[in-house]
Amino acid sequence: MKKGIFAVLVVIALVIIGTLIVKGGKSEKTLEQSVQDQSTVTDSSKMELASGSFELDTETATVQWEGRKTLIEGYVDRGTLSVQESELTANEDGLSSGSILFNMDSIKTVSTGVGGGQAGLDKHLKSADFFDVAQFPTATFEITGSEKTEVEHMYNVSGNLTMKGVTESVTIPMELFMSENGLRLIATANLDRTKWNVVYGSGSFFDNLANNVIDDMFAISFDLVAKEKVEVE
Repeated sequence: MKKGIFAVLVVIALVIIGTLIVKGGKSEKTLEQSVQDQSTVTDSSKMELASGSFELDTETATVQWEGRKTLIEGYVDRGTLSVQESELTANEDGLSSGSILFNMDSIKTVSTGVGGGQAGLDKHLKSADFFDVAQFPTATFEITGSEKTEVEHMYNVSGNLTMKGVTESVTIPMELFMSENGLRLIATANLDRTKWNVVYGSGSFFDNLANNVIDDMFAISFDLVAKEKVEVE
């Protein structure tokens, strides 16, 4: 009888462990996988780009970000950043021009590698150690052009990203297409923060950081919809 009860308990324990493993696997999804999971647009409903001027809905337009501590396995901080204003010009060749202004004071931490302390990380990211929001309240991506790739609806969008008073050229692979709701922009990109003088915790600039080394690369990802701009007469 005792052996039977023990066997049942073992089975229950294995089921619980298996469930935890599955849940843990889900939490380690990349930003790109998360954005793909959230997308509800099927390939058949993706239409070719239309020429015109578009703007993002600032009430809902947010970018996801992700940063890591390189020497601690699985240590990931995740959060969001809001779009303050935008103007995009599109044609059949992609985005020809435009700009996206980000509100750096909107930096919000959703989860941390230690499992808490989101408010503290928000404050630190806004400080002079990182993005110095008091002095540089916005960041801007000025689009200079785009180029079609061999993959349908995929473009390499080029532009100048300005943060902390520093401007660097970047190219972001981006999926662009017309949907029933407007111009859809989907992308994931890795950026080297040190190019914009965000060097806190960087192993490229400081020694003896031990486990506190923060990866120079941070990821951004978004799935945004831009409505056709209506000119007010």
